[in-house]
Amino acid sequence: MKVGKSDNVRRRQKEIGISVEMSVPQPDRGSAFDIETQLRDFVIAQGGKRFLGTYDWVYFDLHIYAALCAVVANINQEATADAEISPLRTRYHQLLEDETEYKVALAQRDAALAQVAQLEKELERLKEANAAKQKRIEELIMEAAGIEHLREANAAQDKYIEELLREIGELKYQIGWFKGKLEFYEEKDAGD
Repeated sequence: MKVGKSDNVRRRQKEIGISVEMSVPQPDRGSAFDIETQLRDFVIAQGGKRFLGTYDWVYFDLHIYAALCAVVANINQEATADAEISPLRTRYHQLLEDETEYKVALAQRDAALAQVAQLEKELERLKEANAAKQKRIEELIMEAAGIEHLREANAAQDKYIEELLREIGELKYQIGWFKGKLEFYEEKDAGD
């Protein structure tokens, strides 16, 4: 009997001239080496004797062979159970990540909404201040002929207000984006 590993069982059967009756599929070479060592050690522990000083050819009896078959069947059964559980575990972790992203999106949306509310208050205050300044400018224009610097100040404030309006527009766009992202996660959660 031989305990060994191969990435192509049919080819290996032809190479060594015996049939492979049982196998344990492994995801990588390191795992295959581990299983091979465990099975070989099991056969030796059950009383198997190495054949002519080789490492993986062993004299055996039916008792050892039956025990080895039971061990391989158990390993394959555990691998099948792991294969069934693995997609569920992966989905669970994905849901945890989605929930985290959802909470982050909610926090970002709330922060953006609070910032928009603050900017809207600031805009109202600036509009009132601008109206008062505009009135004062008109009064000063009537009082003085060379009041060009007041117009420039007013233009600068108008520019500032335009910038605030642009920022509010950008924040409203971000809010819309966050709302869309939240709806996506809510629909995704509803579908799961």
